[in-house]
Amino acid sequence: MQWIAAHQRKDGGWNFGFEETCRQCSNGGEHGSRIAATALALLPFLGAGYTHQADSPYKKLVDNGLFFLIKRSVEEQRGLALNHEGSQGMYSHGIASIVLCEAYAMSLQKQTKLSHAAQESLRFIENAQDRQGGGWRYRPNESPGDLSVSAWQIMALKSGKLAGLHVSQPTIYLANDFLESTAMDGGRRFNYLPDFNLRGTGPDSPKTSTATGLLLRMYLGWEPGDEMLDDGIATVAQWGPFNRKNDLSCNLYYVYYATLALHHYDNKYWKHWNSEIREFLIQTQSNRGHEAGSWYFPDHYCDTGGRLLNTVLAALILETPYRIMPLFRKPKQ
Repeated sequence: MQWIAAHQRKDGGWNFGFEETCRQCSNGGEHGSRIAATALALLPFLGAGYTHQADSPYKKLVDNGLFFLIKRSVEEQRGLALNHEGSQGMYSHGIASIVLCEAYAMSLQKQTKLSHAAQESLRFIENAQDRQGGGWRYRPNESPGDLSVSAWQIMALKSGKLAGLHVSQPTIYLANDFLESTAMDGGRRFNYLPDFNLRGTGPDSPKTSTATGLLLRMYLGWEPGDEMLDDGIATVAQWGPFNRKNDLSCNLYYVYYATLALHHYDNKYWKHWNSEIREFLIQTQSNRGHEAGSWYFPDHYCDTGGRLLNTVLAALILETPYRIMPLFRKPKQ
């Protein structure tokens, strides 16, 4: 948390790259979206209970970060857009929408400006959905959707619903249709794109897609006891959090979704998974110089976000047991 806080810029936002903010830390990211960087940086603070209202060492940090996001947003006819930076704008929008919804839900005093921003960011997601396939991709209404971008939008809609904001039910129905179009083996595994001939690239793409799909299945209504869900969760647990057992390298993007899926499923696999990844992250956290408190693992998914994205994902993984209630209680034996 302290490392992330140390890299906030004076305008309240963050950068993936460190060229203008820190010459002491290596492995800055290449992605240019400050909205995505800022939204991601805020998530661990909200996850730890730090808000823009409650007294804490990070009150001003969170308040300035939220102000940065809202100031950079654009009011459009279809909603509040936070996606105008870069060619992969819906990534930025979905993550920022989650932040606005979580901040609103945690507010001690419900501010009109924040509630408006959160609600309108959800309306933009609804209007940006591919009406044919039901998913989301880099740009509004782009077809076909992909599972990675769609996941952030669905999680934002889930956060908004939990915050008491309005979420269109037809949007959820279409999202279910999209998820079904990416399912393989009856829903035990998932593909990055609906067209099974077009698969995602990079390390562990099938693993990442499957962990993501299983998590979204639970968000959209599947429960333990469903054969496909049970088998899929067992497969992810068998894969484990590491790429290769011999060198314990890992893809934090996959681990993030797998951790959420196993935590929500809340069965015999969770305790071992959580213990294994927790100890790994504790041991691999940097303790040297200005990088102390951060993480970095070379990986196709995380390289563009660099050390900031790695550190955020690691923090969110560690926070999972404390910040999120499981969707399902452990069945009685």
